[in-house]
Amino acid sequence: MTTATAAATARITPDNDSVAAEVFMAAPPERVFHALVDPEQLMQWFTSEICPTKFFEFEARPGGRYRYASGQSTLTVNGVNKFECQGEVLEVDPPRLLAYTWIANWHDDKTRHGGALGTDARSQRHPREGHAQRLVR
Repeated sequence: MTTATAAATARITPDNDSVAAEVFMAAPPERVFHALVDPEQLMQWFTSEICPTKFFEFEARPGGRYRYASGQSTLTVNGVNKFECQGEVLEVDPPRLLAYTWIANWHDDKTRHGGALGTDARSQRHPREGHAQRLVR
């Protein structure tokens, strides 16, 4: 039996405008995709006592919208402790590709579409060693 291990890397782009992260997961592509777009599944893993998820909505289709909000958090970023973010789905090719923009209430410039505010949060999944999947953001 092969044991999958979690491996993650992250780097900040030279212009300090984006974070590129790559995570390998021991799950089939379909399971990973649904964990990212299904509100019920996301509410199980994208929450904590420090920053509880209040709601999550996701229309997994090009031009679709998504919204996320947390309850009161013990974290504060730029004076914000109730986090909200929203965006537009750019590309969807289930279960291999999910690309979307995001704008968050904790960013300094909430009107800017690009860089940290309008990032292309592209998630590509590729089979590797059985069911291990690579998630790239």
